[in-house]
Amino acid sequence: MFKVAHKLKRIKVDLKTWSKRTFGNFRTKLERNNDKLLYVEQKLASHPHNPRLNNWHYRLLKQREKMHLFNQKYWGTLARKEWLVNGDRHSRYFHQTMKARKTRGKIFRIQDASGVWIEEPFFIQQKFIHDFSSRFTSARDPASHPSVGLLKSVTDEDNALLLRPI
Repeated sequence: MFKVAHKLKRIKVDLKTWSKRTFGNFRTKLERNNDKLLYVEQKLASHPHNPRLNNWHYRLLKQREKMHLFNQKYWGTLARKEWLVNGDRHSRYFHQTMKARKTRGKIFRIQDASGVWIEEPFFIQQKFIHDFSSRFTSARDPASHPSVGLLKSVTDEDNALLLRPI
């Protein structure tokens, strides 16, 4: 048993170093990436056509996207494992996860066309209704609709022939 415990301790040390090397601290990596992105974007503001800076900017954006996808997959796998273990044991876990999902999908504030942030739920609702109705209402005047004043294309005789039984 002593040998097994000793081997497990050695494996633990190796796994820790492997984990730090492979995964590292996600938040630190993301902050470093954001700092580099800010630096490159400042340089691009003064030299927008520099191919080296543009390439570097593109690679940093791809790296950040890759880190976010990895983080999402990693935590999603852990959440699934926790659900499989604890999901059916008690309903408190289920209600907590649903509550968290509900707050994650909620809109707390929205910016209007002038750049002002709207934070009151009633005004956010009114903004959505106004935007939706303005997008899906016709800009044409209903009196100038082209169907007004057109001749009938189906005569009464044709209509009677179309309606008779087969």
